[in-house]
Amino acid sequence: MKYFLDVDQSSFSILDSLEDQVIGVSFCACMGRKKLDGFSFPVFRGASEPMLGSWNQTAEAAELDQIAGFLCSEEEVAYVCLSALTDPAELILFHPEVISHISRFIVSAGSLKNESDTLMQRRLSLDPVAAKSFFAWDLKRVLIPGGIGEEDSAVLSYLENPESFHAENSFVQVDLNGNGRDSVNLVIDMRRGWAAELRKNLPHTDVITKRILKES
Repeated sequence: MKYFLDVDQSSFSILDSLEDQVIGVSFCACMGRKKLDGFSFPVFRGASEPMLGSWNQTAEAAELDQIAGFLCSEEEVAYVCLSALTDPAELILFHPEVISHISRFIVSAGSLKNESDTLMQRRLSLDPVAAKSFFAWDLKRVLIPGGIGEEDSAVLSYLENPESFHAENSFVQVDLNGNGRDSVNLVIDMRRGWAAELRKNLPHTDVITKRILKES
């Protein structure tokens, strides 16, 4: 599988483990800037600002056109998001032609419970408007939320052995009704009963709920 990674300063180190499978990277400035160089694949400038508000970064436009052109030149690419959802949300909004070239979006964000102030939750709360937009699209998604591991090692394990994880096709609710971004009141809603009955016309997501321990 070929991977296109969307990383930020907190997650770019994962590239050291996946470099052989990575074909390109976008770097989101949501958690600060760090120059990425020395890689054999192209590195694109991702978002410097959320869809609404500011991250107090120098406002340089994301290279969405270049990213879209690159993805459209490939087939069967998995888009792995390890940052705020600004880049994938804006990419799909302005360049929906990339969807047919992406086999799935693998997203490390959110929580199975309303766990506040965790890395997984902050990835959503940094741009809740983008999160709401992203989960409203009818896309093939795999969500790795908090609860099976806060570290990016959980993402690595999934990318290397997806069959070792249990996923449930679920309705995902991005709760934006808290007291602003800092409250981090964002949660994955796993109540499939009412979701299937009342919201069956809305997109669903394969949510990783646990890692399957192989018997020795």
